[in-house]
Formats: sequence, structure tokens, C-alpha cells
Amino acid sequence: MIKYLEKFYNLPNISDNSLEKYSSLAKIHYSNLVSEINNNEIAPLHIASKTDDLPNIQNIANKIRNNYKEILVLGVGGSSLGARTLCSIKDNANIKLRFLESIDSLSIKKQLQKINLKDVFFIVISKSGKTIETICQTLITIDLLKQNNISNLSDRFLFITQDRKSEIGQMAQNLDAKILEHPSNIGGRYSYLTIVGLLPAALIGLDIFKIRKAANDILNNFINEKDLNKNNIIKSCIYQIYLFDQGFRSTVLMPYIDSLYSFNNWYRQLWSESLGKNGFGLTPINSMGTVDQHSQLQLYLDGPKDKFFNFIINKNPDDDFKINDLENVKTIFGGKNLTDIVNAEQKSTIDILLSNNSPLRLFEMTEISEESVSGLMMQMFLEAILIARVKNINPFDQPAVEKRKILSKKYINND
Repeated sequence: MIKYLEKFYNLPNISDNSLEKYSSLAKIHYSNLVSEINNNEIAPLHIASKTDDLPNIQNIANKIRNNYKEILVLGVGGSSLGARTLCSIKDNANIKLRFLESIDSLSIKKQLQKINLKDVFFIVISKSGKTIETICQTLITIDLLKQNNISNLSDRFLFITQDRKSEIGQMAQNLDAKILEHPSNIGGRYSYLTIVGLLPAALIGLDIFKIRKAANDILNNFINEKDLNKNNIIKSCIYQIYLFDQGFRSTVLMPYIDSLYSFNNWYRQLWSESLGKNGFGLTPINSMGTVDQHSQLQLYLDGPKDKFFNFIINKNPDDDFKINDLENVKTIFGGKNLTDIVNAEQKSTIDILLSNNSPLRLFEMTEISEESVSGLMMQMFLEAILIARVKNINPFDQPAVEKRKILSKKYINND
């Protein structure tokens, strides 16, 4: 069951003549994509229907939790953003799960000062096994443990990589630590449904079976709904390509749900690395309601009219606060619930943008859960892949980024 509703505003009807060529192209590529999906040719999508590997992932998580109450995940980009998105859904008072992504010295120092070195487990994730940041983080961490005379490092580390001969793979073997296979046919930004995303999720007690099932439900809905007017994923792809050709160059994602902050960062990587090619791409802009009403809304309303807006709101928040005025201090907020204020804030922002003729999409979440967030992530997968097909782009590579990595290692070697 889909856990959110989706609506479009200030966009042409899908049957309008102005969209005819976009609709025709989308239909062709949709049919081709569905054939590939049904033939299990796209690994990041095919894995959504798998369940046989989930008990093993859950067992690994249970063993770690039985021995450690603190876990530090070392990784960057696709090796952490999907997991962070899932793990932001719920808190677990019994497990402290943290992510170390930066190689800023102060950030590393602060993170390592937070943990109890004698009671922490490390998960090191790098698909290639050659990620500069992750290699440096891991070496610093191992050195710190040795300086504090902490033994049994083989029991304190778990490595996830596809290449055992890489630097990360060699480190794991040097420590005699367990190595788990990162799927070689699934890139980091598409990996949240693999052990990369599901192991951290299981560690904090999320239901990884629900995460997979929700993604698969969205996938099946996409495959089975061939009516353009009812298939919102196809409609969204048509609209975004159309808007790009009309001079729109940015897509603003603005949740009014703080737990989706990491989802914003995950989406930004997915959209940038998958679609920013051959001169194409709607640049993703992160915003958070209500905070960024006070920092970005002026630009959105009175700046260039080149942005497509995506809002995510929570229709059924679990918690609320009653606002009570102080004695002899009367405000318009007294007697209201905090959700009333949030609703007014988000409605006023959306309405003012609509009155400004800004194209807008609204996601109304009926709950914040494994199912709703995983379903939304799968929708973004499908949108990125279908848009890429229409624009003759490979959504799974990042050639420009690879050039930067090569140059960076050259500079390091020349120091």
C-alpha cells in the first residue's frame, strides 16, 4: 500500500498539445524500461523483490547489537546517504549509530571523542574499496584504537566492498576482519536496498522486510499502471523534461518533516550524479520547511522563475504540543496546537508560490515509516532512470566525477 499522495500544480494537462512530443517519447522509453525490469536486467530495481538475503542481514545486525551499543559507519556519498535516510526515520535509545563522512580534521576529532572506544563497532563501506575519504578515516580510526591499547580489532570491524584487492579490502584482511560483498552491479547511490542501507537500518531496529516490500510495491505499481494520466512517475518525468526545455534549471525539494533532512541529501546525490550529463540536469536545491522560508523564499518568489518545487508534508503527525499563552501576554498562538502552526506555515508557502505561477508538486505523507520513505526513494529511482532513458543518458555512471578522483590521487602522490 502506497503511504503518500502526490499532486501537481501549475503544470499543463498531460494531454495538452505542448506535451505531445514528451508524452510520446516517455511512452516508448517506459515500455522499453518495463521490459528490462521484467527481464531482471536492472539490478537496483530487481533487488526490491528479493527476500532470501534478508534473514542473513538481520542475523548479522542482531549479533552486532548483542555485543556493542555504539556503532560508527565509515563511508561517504552513496555508501552512507541511503542508510542515513532510513536511519533518520526512528530513534533507538538502546543503540547509538553514527556516520563519519567528512575528512575535516575537526569533524573527525569531534566524532571520535563522542564514542566509547572500548564499546564501539565499526562498519567500513566503500564499493570500489578505493574511496579516499574512507581509506583515511579507517586508517585514523585503527591507529587511534591501537594507541589506546584496544585489542581484538578483527572483532570490532566489518568491511563492505566489492574488491578484496583494493586498499579497503587489504585493510580488512590485515585485521583479519569480516568482509561482506558490496553488489558489483549496484552503484552507491542506488544501494539503499542492499546490505549497505539495510544493515544500518536493521541495527537500529527498522523492519528491513517492510523496506524492501514498500519499494517493490512502488515498482509494481509503476509497471502495471500504463495510463499516463494515472502514472505519476511517468507524468513527473514528462513535466521535468518539459520544464527543462522551457528554461527551468533547478528543482527545489522542501520537506516540512525534519526526519527527511537526510533524504534531501540522498536525493541531491541521486539527481546530480544520475542526470547531470551532456548539458542536461535540473540542479537539486535542498530546503527545509519551515526554516528555509526565512532564508530562501525571497529568492524563490522574487528571483529567476527557473525552479520546479517539490514539497513533502506530514498529514498525520504522531506528536503535538499545545501552545499556552503566558498570563497577561496574549498571542494569536494561544490555544493552538503546534501542528496548526506548521500547517499554516506550509500552506501559506505553497499558496504564495502557486499565486506566483510556480510549477509545484506536493507529496502528502500519511505516515513517516519504513514503507513511506522507502517507497518515495524507489519513486525517485524510477524517475531518474526514466528521465535518463528519454534523454539518452546513462543514469548509473558518473564519468566527470571519476576524472576528479584520478586527478586528486595524482596530486596526493606528488606531495
